[in-house]
Amino acid sequence: MSGILFLRSAKDDEETDAYICAAQKEGFEAENVGVLSSVFVNEDALSLLLEQSQQKGMVATSARAVNALRRVWDGRPFFTVGPSAVNIIEQMGFTPSGSESGNASNLATFIVDNLNSSGPLLFLSGDKSLNILQERLKEAGISLDSIMAYTTGPNPQFGCQYESAAGRLGTRLKWIVFFSPPNMDFFLEAGLSVGQCSVESIGKTTSACLLERGIPVHVEAARPNAQSLLEAIVKEAK
Repeated sequence: MSGILFLRSAKDDEETDAYICAAQKEGFEAENVGVLSSVFVNEDALSLLLEQSQQKGMVATSARAVNALRRVWDGRPFFTVGPSAVNIIEQMGFTPSGSESGNASNLATFIVDNLNSSGPLLFLSGDKSLNILQERLKEAGISLDSIMAYTTGPNPQFGCQYESAAGRLGTRLKWIVFFSPPNMDFFLEAGLSVGQCSVESIGKTTSACLLERGIPVHVEAARPNAQSLLEAIVKEAK
């Protein structure tokens, strides 16, 4: 049985975690190792922006950004990408748009094609967010107010947790999966390497960053979700 290390924090118990379950269903042994830890910031400024009610919609590209909104958002349009953020938005009672986009560039195209109002959108970002979406919307003449909703830093226990997980999998460890550019940065800063393992990325942006740092990408998920990720690994392994 081959092993997979997902460089991500589990969103649920290991028994119900989507990525662990998808891997086990395909006959893999798998573990999550959280690379990042986040801190919410600018909560007062975010609340003030929402009270002013000038924004006509919300844009968020991560679950952490959506979590910053749990108490303060009303019924305006909510654009997002990725299943983790979608799940949280739906738990808040809203219906997200653009969730099938797969990445920030495609989400920007979706917003340009589908936005019906002329008012500004509010974009919740993190301190490591790239400017792909902002630049694309600016080119299209869509006003965008940005606020940093969280900061991301390394999990102080990541190195030890990674070594422990890799040790449990031993020679069965064949795949390492990266989920974001900061994910990759902190992996390298911890002095780790992929060794002889095959590498998968969650999407195009992460793939580009991995290649820039000299890490070969063997497969890339077609969509940022567990099913697509495992489908790519299974196809490559055949």
